[in-house]
Amino acid sequence: MTTNGKQTQAGFSLVELAIVLIIIGLIVGGVLKGQDLVESARVNSIQTQLNEVRVASSTFLNKYDDLPGDISAADAVLVQAGLSSTGDGNGRVGGTGVNRLGSTATEPTWFWQHLRAAGLLGGIATESTGVLPASSGLQSRVGGLYTINYETINGISSHWIRLGTTTGAAPTDNNVAVLSPNQLRSVDTKGDDGLPNTGKVGGAGSGTACATGVTSTSTYQTTNPDTVACWGHFQL
Repeated sequence: MTTNGKQTQAGFSLVELAIVLIIIGLIVGGVLKGQDLVESARVNSIQTQLNEVRVASSTFLNKYDDLPGDISAADAVLVQAGLSSTGDGNGRVGGTGVNRLGSTATEPTWFWQHLRAAGLLGGIATESTGVLPASSGLQSRVGGLYTINYETINGISSHWIRLGTTTGAAPTDNNVAVLSPNQLRSVDTKGDDGLPNTGKVGGAGSGTACATGVTSTSTYQTTNPDTVACWGHFQL
């Protein structure tokens, strides 16, 4: 016997749809929050590494009475590490006309090698095994390389650490962008005044890709602010 009847198709109620949408929203929100946390950790690692360099440099100065790279007498710990290269002891690492990288025979390169040899800072390739520019600076956790030189930036004559990357077979500087305007603005705002051309933290790039100009009132670029366009500089 065949019974004819209507079959009822079950569907989602408005309440069920609302619950599904809420769950999807929570998942998407969690993913975005996770991305924000990862990005925040990357930016914070810049300040962490800079502080590590500052502490290591200060410790070296207190121990050897000279700055790393500028030390005028090769200490035993440096000789044992195969570093007989010494600076001129004038209180400055490098200076006008001195390349930040590209040669193992300059104070800006010795700065990092002396810190490595003294056991005060890791993440630096040795001169014997490292290929320039890797041995000329400190590898950054966000990409690129930290280098150092005594020069005038933002109107301040001091030792400046630069964070950037390089191009070409024999680079002499790491003035190629590795950060976005938003990333550098975040570091600058937390540690200084939030402006690229003033204070102890700043940045530059090609044309106006990183900053709106070169004056003291210029700001970090808000057009394409998440595009890599900046190299950063930080007072030691």
